[in-house]
Amino acid sequence: MINDFKGTLFSLNRFFHQKKKTLPCWVAGRFYPEDQYLFRLRSQGLSIDCKSAKDVSQIKTGHWLAVKLLFKKKNRYQISEYKVMSSPECEYEEADFSYKNKGSVIKKWDLFLTAIKEFFCSRGLVCVDTPDLVPCPGTEPHLQVFKTYFFKEGESRKMYLNTSPEMHLKKLLCQDWTDFFEIKKCYRNGESGKLHQPEFTLLEWYRAFYSTKELMQETYALLSFLQRKWATDLSEEKKLPEMKVYTVKNLFKKYLHFTLTPHTSKKEMVHLLKKHGLIYDPEDTFESLFFNLFLNLIEPHLPEKTPVFITDYPPRLRAFARINKQGWADRFELYWRGVELANAFYEVTNSKEQLSLFKEHIKQRKDSIPMDKELLLCMKKWGMPPCSGIAVGLDRLFLAFYGKNDLEETRLFPL
Repeated sequence: MINDFKGTLFSLNRFFHQKKKTLPCWVAGRFYPEDQYLFRLRSQGLSIDCKSAKDVSQIKTGHWLAVKLLFKKKNRYQISEYKVMSSPECEYEEADFSYKNKGSVIKKWDLFLTAIKEFFCSRGLVCVDTPDLVPCPGTEPHLQVFKTYFFKEGESRKMYLNTSPEMHLKKLLCQDWTDFFEIKKCYRNGESGKLHQPEFTLLEWYRAFYSTKELMQETYALLSFLQRKWATDLSEEKKLPEMKVYTVKNLFKKYLHFTLTPHTSKKEMVHLLKKHGLIYDPEDTFESLFFNLFLNLIEPHLPEKTPVFITDYPPRLRAFARINKQGWADRFELYWRGVELANAFYEVTNSKEQLSLFKEHIKQRKDSIPMDKELLLCMKKWGMPPCSGIAVGLDRLFLAFYGKNDLEETRLFPL
């Protein structure tokens, strides 16, 4: 069908991006009628006067057409003929597809990712690509994973979809890569809602010889860079408000009137929950009790327009973070526009300590997840430099810039 045309057949996107438009030419797209003689291409604003074309009434709403553009008059292109390119059995309907009318989202997401790459490449970081299918998806107790099997030569091997690229990126650190980032599709089972999808896009980057304070500054610089890019489109202000930094201890003191210490017990957490009338399960872990308090009594008070970095978490919430001299987990989380966006650590680099944390996590899990022995070997054999790493939920960050509060509004194919 495409070969039926003399000369080039342009998609409308190609046509619009031509610096010099040579007429007459053939242009194709999906059309719908505005009145008896005027057709308009969806989402592109191309008006076509069909008075000079024969059998205009035969054009069906929503069909794919190729039209021969002759010249432009009063912002409308005149055509001499057209050809229907849809299959004859096509009965176009305005179905309620989740991706309908999201053309602007597609373009803005593309620009968003391009801007992020521009930011990091300008700072000398290398963009890397790690596997989606992995032998160890991450051991943290709260992670629910997707399992599958790899078959080779009559044998099967259990594999997983990655929950983050963390393990592989740390292996790169052990092999002398010191500054790199990855934009990665990740998968977590059982997650669905306004701010959760089982498949999501994660930005993760590592800086050797960076403290969490330096990484915090770089994260703020990224937000500021993106804010300037979108100031005339998605954001109200061109300049991002100055960031604020709070310790978990200070927030507990301010909003719960409680002095949190690195040694605060589960019993004390339960007492606080009872005091504030919150429901809990006696079987809840310290982590669950902590976030019950934090999400219900502290998070609602965080300023929305200002990027907020929260530091110094209780050691039981360390994940893979080092413990600092004051006894707190050296990590931070970023909140902006009412959403948690990022999680960062001053990373554990000792293989024995890493092994201990793996074992502790696996012991708390309800399922059986293998630890990443290859990472342990890399850490032991080559050593991992002192470093900080951060993971940013790009779907949520895009949502924040877009001024929406539900991922379904910005994703093409939500689950």
